[in-house]
Amino acid sequence: MNLLILHGYGARPDSNFFQWLSQEFPQCNIPQLPNTNHPSEEQVEFVLKNIIITPDTIILGHSLGVVVALKVIEKLNHQIKGLISVGGFLEPTFKDRKRSFENSFRWSFDFDKVKKNAKHIVILSDRNDYAIPLEQGRALSEKLNATLIETIAEKPHFSGMKEPMVLAAVNFISSGNLLAEWQKHSSSSMCKMVLSRKAASTSSQK
Repeated sequence: MNLLILHGYGARPDSNFFQWLSQEFPQCNIPQLPNTNHPSEEQVEFVLKNIIITPDTIILGHSLGVVVALKVIEKLNHQIKGLISVGGFLEPTFKDRKRSFENSFRWSFDFDKVKKNAKHIVILSDRNDYAIPLEQGRALSEKLNATLIETIAEKPHFSGMKEPMVLAAVNFISSGNLLAEWQKHSSSSMCKMVLSRKAASTSSQK
């Protein structure tokens, strides 16, 4: 399994939980995306041109990195192991303030292509997120027929140096056993899990 982490707006490979998570997975790539303080869809082209994405790859996007991940996956010509959205969103509707990238991305996605190209999809939303409304994660889950997990992150917007539910999501896609991973962390993280039809079907086949 190869893990590709795409950071968000203003972030770096050593931001948030990225380095902690990378220690759990030897084959982990956290590229520095271009112009992180003034991002555009240039980041999508950077990933497609510079990163090897195989059928065994899990792409994990954090915040704006989810938008980049969606646009990367819809352009692939093969299926990957999975997609994890951590604090992601579909449109620039924020709780706190406007962002500079609101006009530098096209807010349209080929959801059918993403569903076809990502074997498993997990959406993680933080109930205490200062920026992203819960409705954004729910909309992502509905559009992608994905597994939705609403939890309380270690720090708002999954900005902690360690985020156990993110690790659980990666392990779920690796093992296919969502229930076991959720039970490991549900009491401490106070997580609420909503299984989509796709996820429920996947779990029953394992």
